[in-house]
Amino acid sequence: MISQRHDLSMDQGADFELAVTYRDSDGLPIDLTANNYAATFTIREDIADDAALYSGTSAAGNITLASTEPNLVLLIPYSSTSGFSFDSAHYDIELQRASVGDTLAVDRLLRGKINLLKEVTR
Repeated sequence: MISQRHDLSMDQGADFELAVTYRDSDGLPIDLTANNYAATFTIREDIADDAALYSGTSAAGNITLASTEPNLVLLIPYSSTSGFSFDSAHYDIELQRASVGDTLAVDRLLRGKINLLKEVTR
């Protein structure tokens, strides 16, 4: 599956929530509570940067996976967004699942740029 490009805007100093529905080839929501799915969200100022500005995972509780739509909900709390200082950065969301045997299958769902809307009230 080829990832979809979706650019985002994020308010600095506010909770950021993104709800996504991952669908199968018939257009039905995939049950992300099955098959040992895990999700990762990463922000980097430049795609080539080694260091991430932010990384969240379903294991850490930043991403909630469900069986119905929306079946993936990302939450970055205000305590994190208030520390962001970039103007524009890159992000992606990946899903990992157990495949045949111990093989891990990875699907990149979304990718794009994030524009940070700077906070005035602090």
